Amino acid sequence: MNPQLNKVFSKLAKEDKKTELASEKVELTIIQDLKSGLNKTNSQIDALVKSEDKLDKAINAANKVAEELKSVNKDSKYIMSDISNVITLFEQKTKELGLSANDNKTYKELVKNQKELKSLIVTINKLTSKSIG
Repeated sequence: MNPQLNKVFSKLAKEDKKTELASEKVELTIIQDLKSGLNKTNSQIDALVKSEDKLDKAINAANKVAEELKSVNKDSKYIMSDISNVITLFEQKTKELGLSANDNKTYKELVKNQKELKSLIVTINKLTSKSIG
């Protein structure tokens, strides 16, 4: 065979190997990108599942507290009714005796507590009427 032909064939074989190596390198890079994407999505899925679980637990806890508040608030309304009756009766009796209800320390504290209780009942009604989850 002609020595120049051998040289040409030899050169072509080397270039063919380079092309194959470059092609394999591109395929390897794409596979690495796929693996990287898979790792990122797996991590993100895990993070989202954990966050979803935490949020679900928090919502359930908030709903439980809201139900407890509704029950306590209901009791508070009964107490408010009783307190109002006691205060009204005390005011009538002290007036009949010619005394001032405001001179009694317990009366003043009870009236103060009544106002605070009334304010809390309103606040709790607003809170428990909000929708959770």
